Amino acid sequence: MFKHTPLTTIVIPYEKSATGKVVKDDYFGKVPADRLKASPSAVFFKADGQYRSKIGIPPGRAKSVLGSYDADGKVLTLVRYTLPAGKQRYVNSAWELQKRPL
Repeated sequence: MFKHTPLTTIVIPYEKSATGKVVKDDYFGKVPADRLKASPSAVFFKADGQYRSKIGIPPGRAKSVLGSYDADGKVLTLVRYTLPAGKQRYVNSAWELQKRPL
């Protein structure tokens, strides 16, 4: 976890060829449109620490890299990770009672 700034943006590229929803944006209620934008190849998420929210990228759309840019400090942070092989089950951690949480 990194310290937020008023001008920090998370950038999450996603797999365009996959089908279905690009981003899950309603874990704690719908993320306002001024805090989340999807382009044809990436999701941009405002991370200024002024609004409690959470997003998720479905497994079929996830790529092995994401990043954040702090325009105040001119700091670019890139994160690379290994995606699990094959189809995996993931927990849906939405704040609601669920009949099928996986």
